[in-house]
Amino acid sequence: MFKTRRFVENSTITTSFACVSITTTVLLCLWDIAGKTKTLYRVIPTTSAAMDITADFLAATVLILNTGSTLILHHDKVKKNHNSFEKIDNFLQIAKSRNDDSKFVKICVHCAAFLTFAVDIYSRKGAYGWDNYKYNLAALFHLYRLQLFVLRIYNLTAKISKRFELLHQKVDKIVNSGDKDFAIPRLVTCMKCHYVLSKIMKNVSSLYGCQFVLVQKMLALYIVASIYFFYLVSHKGILLHIDEAFCYVLWVTIFLMICGFLLVFSCDRANNRATAVAKSCQDIIRMSSVDPRLKKLLKQFMRQIGIVNPKICYPDECRVSRKTFIRMTGNIINYLIIVFQFDN
Repeated sequence: MFKTRRFVENSTITTSFACVSITTTVLLCLWDIAGKTKTLYRVIPTTSAAMDITADFLAATVLILNTGSTLILHHDKVKKNHNSFEKIDNFLQIAKSRNDDSKFVKICVHCAAFLTFAVDIYSRKGAYGWDNYKYNLAALFHLYRLQLFVLRIYNLTAKISKRFELLHQKVDKIVNSGDKDFAIPRLVTCMKCHYVLSKIMKNVSSLYGCQFVLVQKMLALYIVASIYFFYLVSHKGILLHIDEAFCYVLWVTIFLMICGFLLVFSCDRANNRATAVAKSCQDIIRMSSVDPRLKKLLKQFMRQIGIVNPKICYPDECRVSRKTFIRMTGNIINYLIIVFQFDN
């Protein structure tokens, strides 16, 4: 009774916090766009203003979707993922104090973010004035929260990758052990752990799949905005401020390197580690020295992996992999066509 009441109270607090966060994000986005419409957008090209509005809207949408998905719609999946990790860590003998987060990556992300924001404030405040620029602080706040979202996904996929790697080593160690009666029940437990990790990957896809798509579109949009800026400099006779040009380069670098490579490559690594166990099982089955009972169990393990098909994917079931950058290239070309047609 007490646990049920406590669960309801925690759920109510979580939902209230999510509603406050979503409302704040919406209000800041509206204040940002409305303020810049009266000031900043009157002194910059219309095409640049349209891309800036779209980028601000996409950033706010990612944050709203993430808050609604993790704290309201699928809060139970987040808790299940946490509980599942605890069970898997007990089997793989991973200490609770062990930290999977990469401190170096976190430091680099925050340093790059603050450097970019500082250069952005310095260059554009000097070019447009504080009264015109101050509304952009809301967009910078949303973009910083977006960096935190990418770091959270990176940490989560790193945990998944590490546990698949340890599970892979566990399977090899069990099969190579001499005690066959001991190996069979342990191998069955490995199959269960792999299934649970696969379910976690499915939950990650349902929780964050839409956000992955929007972040990908934001990457393409920032690259197009930078290309368009240098087009204006070279063809429209706009005066080039070296600090503002450096700011555009930083924006592309931070989003392409951090939001792009960090997000895509971490998910791609988790997908590859999930399927590596099946390849290892196939190699073990081919060995003549392996016990027939273990071979039968390993074949069952391979069928389970094929049926579950563990992967982190977009809403259209397409895997998040390095091929994502090929898809993003198509978005960049489409955006460039639209921008230059609108500009003409």
